[in-house]
Amino acid sequence: MNSKGLDIFHLIELLKVLQGMSKEERSDFYEYKCNYYQFFVKICLTGGCLAAIMYIISDRMLNGSFLPTLIPRFSLIIPCLLFWIVEDKVKNWRIQIILDYMLAHMIVLSTIWSVIHLEIKDHFSEGTITMHLIFLTLCLGGYWRACLCSYIVFYLELFISNHFIHYPNFDLIIALNIPCTFAIVFAQFMLSLAVLDQYMMTQKLAILSVTDDLTQVGNRTKLEEIINEKNVAIQMPASLVMLDIDYFKNVNDTYGHPMGDKVLAYLGKFLTQSVRREDFVIRYGGEEFLIIFPNCPVDDCYRIMDSIREKISTAKDRPVEFNISAGISEYEGDFEKSLRNADSALYTSKERGRNQVTLYSSI
Repeated sequence: MNSKGLDIFHLIELLKVLQGMSKEERSDFYEYKCNYYQFFVKICLTGGCLAAIMYIISDRMLNGSFLPTLIPRFSLIIPCLLFWIVEDKVKNWRIQIILDYMLAHMIVLSTIWSVIHLEIKDHFSEGTITMHLIFLTLCLGGYWRACLCSYIVFYLELFISNHFIHYPNFDLIIALNIPCTFAIVFAQFMLSLAVLDQYMMTQKLAILSVTDDLTQVGNRTKLEEIINEKNVAIQMPASLVMLDIDYFKNVNDTYGHPMGDKVLAYLGKFLTQSVRREDFVIRYGGEEFLIIFPNCPVDDCYRIMDSIREKISTAKDRPVEFNISAGISEYEGDFEKSLRNADSALYTSKERGRNQVTLYSSI
């Protein structure tokens, strides 16, 4: 996705992307959206609570006293404080969105509670309009279903409260709020598309940062992520494979470096398509590749790699004829040691004539 300004055609393109996402991909997107904007939403909700409390000044203008609405207005302090305590401990993005909307509706209920004590209730219609500003803020971190459900609750609150408050201008309240509702739900959808554009660019940059440009396999940065102690990506039993292209210097000397690049790109694609989805293919340096096989005993790994070696040696779509040699070691938790063992096994394959796979245990 190119980084460009949003226009109607770009929005249509983004809509197609959103519709084409799987359930898991859409969940990842909404999680990113929530986490990215959550702190901003939290600050704005807090500001909304403070603004609702400040309406006690206009309450005094209508009632001639602070006392009637003092408790309803300042009652918002409790849910606001609880929100700050609980929200910080919640890691699930769906629960975070629920907490956001719950605090927003605390503001609604506090306002309704205050209106009960107002002698003049005609101005509640203007108060409900300001709630849409808070709902618009929630659109940044939420998703349209949550927004729609929140509005259903909002109108239930209005209709239920009307039964015992009897707003003098209830028809006007509804008439003013319905257009705002459509506008906010539409804004929610548009904001999601705008954030999707940003999300896709972020994902693309994240992939590029851990991908080798030429071979399109993982790079050393990706390897660091995999072997990081906090990342349990390598499930044991596991195997490490070091491999390289036999006589690769001759390929460059005979056909030129552009052809050498084509060979490397071919091998990267071939290895990616030949291993399992959970395996990691890394360009370790030059013509050397490292493959990490999680949850794969060395004997199974040997059969896989020997099959790959044989298929490469006979593949008809190779840019030029070339073979590979590989060394395999068992991974038992010490990555550096396993890597040295795999490299030693690769060296043995070279000594034994190349175009073969060697297990470190058989050296």
